[in-house]
Amino acid sequence: MTQDDIVCSEETPTLHIFSNVLDMSTFDLKKFANLINSNVNGYNRFVCVSPFIGNSNRDSRIIEFPTLLNADSSMPELLDKFQLRSDKTWTCLTNCFFLGKLDISYNTDQELVEYYGLAKEGDVEAQYDLARLYCEKLNNKSEAFKWFKMAANSDNSEAQMCLGCCYQKGYGVEIDKNKALKWYLASAKSENVRAMASLGICYHFGYGVEKDMTKAAEWYKKAANKGYSEALWRYGKRCEKGEGVEKDINKAFELYKMAAEQGNSTGQGLVGGCYQQGIGVEQNYSIAAKWYQKAAEQGDAEAQFLLGLLYAKGNGVIKSDVTALFWIKKAANQGLKKASGLLARINKGK
Repeated sequence: MTQDDIVCSEETPTLHIFSNVLDMSTFDLKKFANLINSNVNGYNRFVCVSPFIGNSNRDSRIIEFPTLLNADSSMPELLDKFQLRSDKTWTCLTNCFFLGKLDISYNTDQELVEYYGLAKEGDVEAQYDLARLYCEKLNNKSEAFKWFKMAANSDNSEAQMCLGCCYQKGYGVEIDKNKALKWYLASAKSENVRAMASLGICYHFGYGVEKDMTKAAEWYKKAANKGYSEALWRYGKRCEKGEGVEKDINKAFELYKMAAEQGNSTGQGLVGGCYQQGIGVEQNYSIAAKWYQKAAEQGDAEAQFLLGLLYAKGNGVIKSDVTALFWIKKAANQGLKKASGLLARINKGK
């Protein structure tokens, strides 16, 4: 195989499929990985397939391959016989992963001119959009604060919510948790779900107000009832622990699942934890691994660590020290102390 076989584009995603190749010992994985790393560009998805032998060196090769490419994530999975075609009697091992990122560019100069002109004329929506542009794309927190405040004073609920966040975190202004609470309350009056959840956090941790788990749960519930994913898992946590509400693990699982199905990574990790520990649902390591994988791929450090432990023990997944180490390192690199501690013990024992 040569560099001419690695065809990809910076403009469009590329799909690469390898079938019954990577598991062959005569195929130099490191050489092939170097070839790909030297020639790949843009966003690339890889699908690798081979027969499953059963904890053999051939199986470990397909699992190890993404780590040689420094891939962002990988998902080894077994597909049982007859699952793909009724005439096949062997089990298939698959591994999917990706390299690179989709390049989405923005014309911030044009947006800045458009929003600024309208904002100066008093257009409240333009003031809010301009504030977001300064905050999210231009990283100018001071200007963002100024325009959020203008829009907030004109009763824009999203701007009020963001202004509260500025005061809570010190974005463009000194931290003032009392003012943060004031603006969250103003926004919540307009049924802003993010403000409701933020008020729950304020009462939960005592930001600008006396800590009160009952009120925290009430605000979480209000936002959760409107389907806000962060509030769903936060209220679920209160139900699981019985904090501010009556303990109900079945309700907790239901709320976690609702958040997870919206793509919320924390919710996905919590669903994985429920399946792993049998909280509100029958214990199932295989399903736990799938939910941890979803959260891990979104960068959830806790899920990455727990997924790594499943691979280390072979619970619900194909046992693989390589994949276990891959996910534990990911978690450690994000500052998760227990992942760093485990890595230190592993390295010390080598």
